[in-house]
Formats: sequence, C-alpha cells, structure tokens
Amino acid sequence: MEMKNKNSGLSFVDIVEELQGKFDKVFEYVQSLKSENENLKQRVRALESEIEKLRQENDNLKRNGVVLFSAEEREELKKKIAFLLQRLNQYL
Repeated sequence: MEMKNKNSGLSFVDIVEELQGKFDKVFEYVQSLKSENENLKQRVRALESEIEKLRQENDNLKRNGVVLFSAEEREELKKKIAFLLQRLNQYL
C-alpha cells in the first residue's frame, strides 16, 4: 500500500526510510555525545583526585614548616583551579 504525496512525489515508504536514516544519524550522534560526556566525567574525576593529592601534599609540607606559596599566590591558584573546574563542568 504505497501512497504518493502529490507535492513531493515521495512514497510513504521513502519518507519512512528517510526518517529512519535521520534517526540513525541522530542516535549515533547522541551515543557519541554520551561517550564524550563519560570521558569528560572521568577526566574531571581524575583532575579532582589530583587536586586532592596536591592539597594533602601541601598540607603535609605546611605541617613540616615548608611553605610553597605566599597567601597571594595561593589565592591566585585557587581562582585558576576554580576557573578550570568551571570550564570542565560546562562540558558535562
């Protein structure tokens, strides 16, 4: 039962096949985005883990009397880290 659209000359089957092809492309794109999103989440977790290790190392150095950053440098570093985390979170 093939119905033709008077305006376009495409049959119902042709339209369904075209829509199926578009759906498949959208589905593949969504899958790609999900995969990229998961990779970015893993990267954020790795970076957060690294930040925590660095904080612990810095705390240990402070307890031992070693100061690596001045108060101003520490604030600047905090701002940079917050900015980087904010940019990463925009992609999630």
